[in-house]
Amino acid sequence: MSSPGHADAAAAPPPRRAFVGLGANIGDRRANIQAAIRRLHRPPDIRVLRCSGLYETEPVDMATPHWFLNGVAEIRTRLSPEALLEVLMAVERELGRNRALGGDRPLDLDLLYLEGVHLRRPGLQVPHPRLAERRFVLTPWAELAPGLRLRAWSATVGELLAALPPGGPVVRPAHPAPEVP
Repeated sequence: MSSPGHADAAAAPPPRRAFVGLGANIGDRRANIQAAIRRLHRPPDIRVLRCSGLYETEPVDMATPHWFLNGVAEIRTRLSPEALLEVLMAVERELGRNRALGGDRPLDLDLLYLEGVHLRRPGLQVPHPRLAERRFVLTPWAELAPGLRLRAWSATVGELLAALPPGGPVVRPAHPAPEVP
């Protein structure tokens, strides 16, 4: 007869690799991103493994004078895509984001990729549908996983970054990687 703890461990899904986009364009942007990383690190459900450096980026698809700090975090999680999205949105709310207001944000967390998951539902698309167009996502992500193949595009993160046309919104290094708990 197995113990309850043993049965739970056997039923738990294996941890999967995921990447989360980190962004902020108002308030203490760097502190907000660091606080988000601390809040995301919730063993055993989520473990933040490492983060890219942070990049100063021109706003895309929004009219604001406030530039973003953007980066990417690599995590391991046993959570479903839906549960992980809920955690990301809860962290955004804890740090002052009100999605109903749109526009500027003290924190923006995007589920970019979850190993083994390809899904398109209202409110949740994995991998993120516009990541291949966004230098502010691909530049920091390529620091962490340039060889990661994304089957939706039949290309690696590094190949997608190299394929972006020259010019476009400015993305420049701003800060070293945030501290991981």
